[in-house]
Amino acid sequence: MQDILANFLQSIAALLAPVGSMPLSTPFVAIVSILVALLTTWATKRFSDVEQANADMEEIKAWQTRFNEARNTMNQELLEEVMADQGRIMKLQGNMMSSKMKPMCITWIPILAVFGVLSTLFGATPVAILPFHVTFLEGIIGTNVEGGFGLNFIGWYMLTSMSLGMMLRKFLGVGTM
Repeated sequence: MQDILANFLQSIAALLAPVGSMPLSTPFVAIVSILVALLTTWATKRFSDVEQANADMEEIKAWQTRFNEARNTMNQELLEEVMADQGRIMKLQGNMMSSKMKPMCITWIPILAVFGVLSTLFGATPVAILPFHVTFLEGIIGTNVEGGFGLNFIGWYMLTSMSLGMMLRKFLGVGTM
């Protein structure tokens, strides 16, 4: 079974060989990052109630503010009031966690497949070069190369995913989930 999977990953990586090195690897990984963000955003919108989750988040934030105020001022009456709401708030937090898990169950396998193929394609070779050196991250997400810091697939994907993915989710209305 492991040989079949390895052969499959190598076959897909061979098809993607034209984008397997710089300069094409840089935009390719960014595009994959955007596509994965679109997939997860779609799954979130499709399989969870984003509006309810946002309303619950606002209610939880308001409760936390009241709780911190009660704790800081040691106002016994306010403390009792917020403690009476604690069970309901914990239930809201549990519902939010459950709501976040549904889309993750849908997207987990495709994302693992994408990471398997791209890890096979790129390995530890740099796919993008930052114009400065980052010595403390060397060997973790890249390596210092001539002209800057060469990010490997995981490092470049994380950077593009965090920046482009957050903007995309915010734009599509799934920012707080």
